[in-house]
Amino acid sequence: MTARKHTALPWKVVSEPNFDNGLVYTSIQPVNVDAEAMKALAMMNGEFHVCRMSHTAAPWRFNYYRANAAFIVDACNSYYQMRDALAAKDAEIERLRAALSEIATTEEYRGLSAEEAMGVAQAALKAERVAA
Repeated sequence: MTARKHTALPWKVVSEPNFDNGLVYTSIQPVNVDAEAMKALAMMNGEFHVCRMSHTAAPWRFNYYRANAAFIVDACNSYYQMRDALAAKDAEIERLRAALSEIATTEEYRGLSAEEAMGVAQAALKAERVAA
């Protein structure tokens, strides 16, 4: 696997009011800060931002920006786990296809219903997992 080229996960949503102008700033920030590695993200106030959403004083806009930031954070924080889970499911589907193909081309299994064929394929996969 190639090295990740983005800010280390996890990230978090931060919303802070600016008392000088009354605006609320919403941003996405790293949870674990490595100041040396994250120099490019450093703000003048010492905070580190992955990205900064627009700022507003309107509550409905603030809620919208915060919801968008939360969606981005949830998606990014779960990306690698979801990718790996999908890869595992893809591999399982491929094994099922191979088992069903074998069933379809083996004389002793001809005439099985779809449910019966699936049962044979699932049993073969279960035996494969136990053997592994």
